[in-house]
Amino acid sequence: MKSRFFAIICTILSLMMLLSACGGNNPVVTEPVSTDPVVTEPAETERELPPVEPGVVKTLDIGWHVGYVASFNNLKATSILMDGEEHYAYSDVFTIPHAGTKITFVDDNAGATKKGYVSDQQYVFSLWDKNADGKWELDGAMNYKGSLMNNSVVAKSENGKMVYTYVTENNWENIRVCYHAGTTSNFVSVTAEYTGEDSTWDKFYLDNKDFYDWLEGNRKTTYYKELEGLTLNIMGDSYFAGHNNVDKYQVWPGILAQKYGMSFVNHGINGSTVTTVNAAKNPMVERYVNLPDNDPDIIIIEGGRNDWSNKSLMGSNTSQNPLEFKGALNIIIDGLQKKYPDALIIGVTAWYNGESKNVYGYRVSDYAKAMIDICALQGIPCFDATNQEKTGVYITDGKFQKEYGIVGDVSHLNLKGMQKVMPVFEKFIYDEWVKFNNK
Repeated sequence: MKSRFFAIICTILSLMMLLSACGGNNPVVTEPVSTDPVVTEPAETERELPPVEPGVVKTLDIGWHVGYVASFNNLKATSILMDGEEHYAYSDVFTIPHAGTKITFVDDNAGATKKGYVSDQQYVFSLWDKNADGKWELDGAMNYKGSLMNNSVVAKSENGKMVYTYVTENNWENIRVCYHAGTTSNFVSVTAEYTGEDSTWDKFYLDNKDFYDWLEGNRKTTYYKELEGLTLNIMGDSYFAGHNNVDKYQVWPGILAQKYGMSFVNHGINGSTVTTVNAAKNPMVERYVNLPDNDPDIIIIEGGRNDWSNKSLMGSNTSQNPLEFKGALNIIIDGLQKKYPDALIIGVTAWYNGESKNVYGYRVSDYAKAMIDICALQGIPCFDATNQEKTGVYITDGKFQKEYGIVGDVSHLNLKGMQKVMPVFEKFIYDEWVKFNNK
C-alpha cells in the first residue's frame, strides 16, 4: 500500500483546503472495531457524518492488547504489531468521524517502566486502513512515534506523567494508540473531544513550512513522473539515519520520497558498519534481513564511513566473509537480490572526506572504490559520492561546512545540505530506474 503521508505532502495546498472545509464539525465516536473485520461499511465519501456535540469529552470504549505498534525505527520488528511485549499495550482500531478531534490519554506508569515515555521504536498514535481482504494495515501516513524524536506536538510531561495528544486531520480516521502499560490490570482511558483546532499534521507542517515551501517549489521545477508512487527502502548509517536535527524523513532519500509520494522505509542507524567488525555497531550484513516484505521498487544501500573508522578488513572481490568489507557487501547484495528479485538495488558511497588512513592504510575513498567495484561485479549501479564535482559536496571545506553541514564535521550535512544534494541523486536514480525498466 503506497504512502498516504507522502502523497499528502505532494499536495499540500489541497490538504489545507480539506482541513479548512472539515474544521466545523464535531465527533461522535464509533464502537470499537475488531482487529480483522470484514469490510461492510460504505466508502468514506458516502458515509454520512454524525451530528456534532460541541465541548463534549467522550471516553472511548476500546479493547487492548499486550504489545506495541512498531515504528519504522524498530529494526528488530518482524511485524508492525508486536504482541506480548512486556510493559507495552496497544489498542484496537477505533474510528473518529470528524477532522479536528482531539484524542488524549495520560500515561502515569513512569515508575513501572523507569522511562515515562514511549520511545521512537513505537508509534504512540498510528493510522490504519483496510486492505482488499478487509484486514487492517498500517497506513503510510504521518504516524507519530514516541516522545524521543521531535514530538512536542504530541507529548508533554505534567507532574511526572506523560500526556499524549493527537488531533485528527481527516474525517473517518482509523486509529490505534500505544503506550508504556507498566501493568496490564488497568489500561489507560482515552478521550475524544472535538475542538476544531489545527490537526497534529497541520501543526507539524506549519513548524516546517520553509522546508515544505521549498519542496513544493522543487517539485514544480523538476518532476520525473516515472518515480511517482514507488516503494523505496533504504539502509545505511548516519548519512541516512539523520544527524544534528536532521530527521529520518529529511535526509535526501526521505526528501525524494516526499516529493514523489513514495512509500518510504528508512533503516539507517547512526554508527552502523557494513561488516561485523564491531557487533555493537548494528552491522548491515546482519540486519538487511529485517527490511520489510513490502515488495519495494528501489532499495538503496549506503555505507563505508564507519568501516573505515572501525578498521574493517577489505577482502577480495569474491569474498563471502562478513568481517571483510567486500565480503559483507557480497552477502548483502546476494541476499537482497534473493529477497527482492524484482527490485532495483543501488549502492551509494560515503562522501570524500580527506586522505586520512586507518591502521590498514585505507582511506574512506578506498572503501568507496571497493563498493563501486563490488556493485559493478554484481551488476547493480553505484553512485560515487566521493566525486566532489558531481555531488557538489566539499565536506572538508570550512565554508561549505558552515552553510551546508556542521562546522568541524567531515561527514554530515544539515537540512540545507540535504536539499542541495537531493536533485543530484534524484537524477541518478531516475536514469537508473528507466534503464532498469527497459531491460
